[in-house]
Order: sequence, then structure tokens, then C-alpha cells
Amino acid sequence: MGSIKLAVVGVGAPFAGALAAFLSQQPIFDLVDPDEAELVVTGIESLPWPTEDVALLVVGPESAQAMVEAVDSGAMGYVVSGTPLQELADAAEAVASGEAVVPPMMLGALLKHVVQRRRASRADLERLDSLTQREREVFDLLAAGLDRNLIAQRLYISVGTVRSHLQRVFAKLNVHTHAQAVAFAARCGVQVDDPGVSP
Repeated sequence: MGSIKLAVVGVGAPFAGALAAFLSQQPIFDLVDPDEAELVVTGIESLPWPTEDVALLVVGPESAQAMVEAVDSGAMGYVVSGTPLQELADAAEAVASGEAVVPPMMLGALLKHVVQRRRASRADLERLDSLTQREREVFDLLAAGLDRNLIAQRLYISVGTVRSHLQRVFAKLNVHTHAQAVAFAARCGVQVDDPGVSP
């Protein structure tokens, strides 16, 4: 059974201490420092990402938004702060076993979020499919980290032509910066390590 990183959010020090003492008796738990756990509320970038041998259970406020941010960051479970210790331990054990744990009253919000993300994914793929072959070649090379000069050299075209292609690509994909284009490629699963582009 994997270990648990348990981030405690929105609870006082006494509860965090009691929780740490309670879970210290459970060998499957690896408790995050309660002082650092407050980072959970600052946004999804501050949450620790789970690895193969570490699951993540977030204890946070009764907020659908906080729950969605936790799940988006890779949390397998979310428990509302104030939940009795034994129920929290049961949830942590379930997460360690590979089960997802979400408060029943938040399931609707989670399902709505999942549906919205799937719709967004389909829209992204449709935008990607709208690119011409040459635009896709330019986009793949940009996502692979090549600048305009290198793209021009790889495709045997002028830098001005590359610029024109990128303007059309950005307009079709509804992105405005190089970073947004790379993020778009990642969302769509674009393989950028070896674009394999031929002129």
C-alpha cells in the first residue's frame, strides 16, 4: 500500500496536531508539515504532485472550487475539514488503495467540471485539426522549442513566412504567446520531442 501525503487546510493547530498524532500510528501515512499545508489554499500550483508511490488526500474547506482545484492538481481524495478523525483515516486508507474519495455533496460540481473539461478538450482538438499541413509543421516545431530562425531553417522557408504561419496558427488556436502555444500542445498530447517534420 502506498504512503499518503495529507495536506491539512483551514484547520487550527490543535486539530492538525491531533490528526498528526492519530495518523502517526498508521504506518501508511506520511504527514505533510501542517505549517506547509496552508499552501494548498493558494492555488493548484502549490499542491504537491502525487508520484507512483505517493497518493494525495487533501483536507480542505467545504468549497467545491477548492475540491476541483485539488483534483485538478492530482489529488485522489478530498475531505472537508472537521471530519472525524476515524472517517478521515478511512478516507486516507481508501486513497492509498487507489480509490477516489470526494464528499457526496460535491460530486455534482466534480462531474460538471469533468464534462466541461472534456468539451474543452474536444474544442482544442478541433482547433488543432483546422491547421493546414504546413501550419501544423510550424506549430510542432514551435512546441518542440525551436525559435523562428530554426523553424525557417528546418522547413527551408523564410523567417517572414514562419512569422505569417505563426500568426495564423495563433489565431486558429486562440492563443497569444509562445507559452500558451506550448501549453496548448501539451493539453492535446502533441508529441514534440521528435517532430519528424520534412519540408
